[in-house]
This record gives sequence, C-alpha cells and structure tokens, in this order.
Amino acid sequence: MKKVIAFILIAACLFSVACGGEKKLACTVDELFEKICKVNAEGDMFANSAEWLADEYSITADLYTEGKFMIPEDSAGVETVAFFVAKNAESAGIIKTLLDTIVASTRVDQKDYNADNYQVALDAVTKTEGVYVYLVMSPAKDAIIKIIEDNLK
Repeated sequence: MKKVIAFILIAACLFSVACGGEKKLACTVDELFEKICKVNAEGDMFANSAEWLADEYSITADLYTEGKFMIPEDSAGVETVAFFVAKNAESAGIIKTLLDTIVASTRVDQKDYNADNYQVALDAVTKTEGVYVYLVMSPAKDAIIKIIEDNLK
C-alpha cells in the first residue's frame, strides 16, 4: 500500500511540474502590442495583414490562432516585432524558423548597407515559449522583451 501511495504522489508531482511550466499570455495580443508600441524605438508602428505575411514570409494563417507582425510606419530602420500564438508545438517551430529566416535575410541586406540597422539585426531575438513565438528586432529590444516576458506567466 505504501508503494502505491508513493507512486501516486510521485506521479502527481511530476504532473504538476510538467503542467506548471506552461506559460500563458496575461493579456490579449492587441494589449501586448499597445504596451510594446509605447517603448518601440522608431516611431508609430502598423500591423501587416495575414495575407501579406503569407505572401511575403509564408507565415500562413493555418499556423497560428492569433498574431501580429509590426514594422514602423515611417522609418528606414529595420525594427520588427512579431508575436504569434501558434496552433500547436509543430506550428510554433515552423513559425520560429520563418522568423529566423526574416532575421537572416535582414542581416544580409543590411551588412554592407547600414551599420546601425545591421547591428539591430545582429542583436535580434526569436524565441518560442510553448505555443508563443516572437521576434524582436529593435534598438529597444531589451525593453520590448521585458514587456513580453512580464506578460507571459
């Protein structure tokens, strides 16, 4: 009997540890971007449409349930902030790979063109947290990442 109780307790602990690590977004994606837009470096930002993402970067709507991909309205910079709620872990991996491709392409484009933009691209971060996937390529990277991390609990 003691072995059965011990087994049940161990299983319960393992289950709670496994489930406890899953993060949840503490606000909506729109609310998250309202916070991000207050600290972005290059002025007002606008969101690109799902169709544009599919055409330009192959980030198709079947990969995510919610998402935003924003760039500045009037800037020669490379600031880009994206946040997606993927449909599942496999989709999250695909989205991250596509975001990594955007960063790599930006690095190539800016290497011999603009040293400041190139450095921003070199410092860019793409990250997956469960089904949440984000890209931060911005001179205000640290402030934006802090906002994202503060809202992923």
